[in-house]
Amino acid sequence: MGYVDMATLNANDKLRFGEIQKTIGDVSQRMLAATLRTLEEEGMINREVYAEVRITR
Repeated sequence: MGYVDMATLNANDKLRFGEIQKTIGDVSQRMLAATLRTLEEEGMINREVYAEVRITR
């Protein structure tokens, strides 16, 4: 399992996958997804899926 800065996750109420990836820096999408999945299974984080698309400008 990779390393996720728990302070980063705790400091923010909600973060999108891309925001977490940018905050952590040099981490592959695959490793981050696997790590977050493990943390979710262990009850350390909660994942919510929203049926919406973020508008970027």
